[in-house]
Amino acid sequence: MKSFRESMEDFLDSGLIIDIEVGLGLAGELRYPSYPQNQGLLFPGIGEFQAATLAGHPEWELPGDTGEYNDVPSSTDFFKSNGTYVSKKGKFFLTWYSNKLLTHGDQILDEANQIFLGSKVKLAAKVLSAGWREDIEVAGDNVLPKYDRTSYNQVLKNASPNGVNRDDPPKLRMAALTYLRLSSNLLESKNFRIFKTFVRKMHVDQEAYEEFKHVLLALIYGIYDQTSPVGNEVVMLFNEAVQISPDDVDVHIVLGVLYNLSKEYDKAIGSFRLR
Repeated sequence: MKSFRESMEDFLDSGLIIDIEVGLGLAGELRYPSYPQNQGLLFPGIGEFQAATLAGHPEWELPGDTGEYNDVPSSTDFFKSNGTYVSKKGKFFLTWYSNKLLTHGDQILDEANQIFLGSKVKLAAKVLSAGWREDIEVAGDNVLPKYDRTSYNQVLKNASPNGVNRDDPPKLRMAALTYLRLSSNLLESKNFRIFKTFVRKMHVDQEAYEEFKHVLLALIYGIYDQTSPVGNEVVMLFNEAVQISPDDVDVHIVLGVLYNLSKEYDKAIGSFRLR
């Protein structure tokens, strides 16, 4: 974190970075590594406790009736209704186990507070499933991997001032977006190209339509002649631009206006041709 603070000093001072999520465990979440897939876990398996017995500390020993990785709670003596977890020993172990995790989180966040002392940046942390458990409403979420334009456009619509409602402002406004996670599927050429367009559109003060620039310039200069190779290329590029964001109203408006302008002024600027 010290290295990050030093390397990103300019971005922090300028206000470009406004908040930082401090990683507290796997996937950044405050949790134990209780269910790694490389150990053979299959959803919705309960995973396993992470603890060990040390000399003089028998209370650190794992309960013997918690089941295995791919069990469900009801199939174990520990987690079943009125199981071991409600006994004196069970409550003691769970209290000790959870407090160890909380202490770890406190230590990491205390270190983060010291490192970013004096900075205006806000620190955040993620607690596994806390939102679901406490029934906290969010502006939007999706738990499945999506790489298509329709899904990204839904996020863009929801992030707009009126959200997905055309008449009234949304009950909750989207303040930040967490994208999980980097994968080989995301980095595939087509998927990554669409993702880059999505990221640019999320930043309205940046060049949101960079990928359309060559199309727009061609249309501005009136190169719309279906009988010429250049004209055919423009038609192809035009269709490609629309395909990138088929549901994006702004794209259709921009392309439509420029296309009509190019036809209106075709004679006036007929001498301008891209070679």
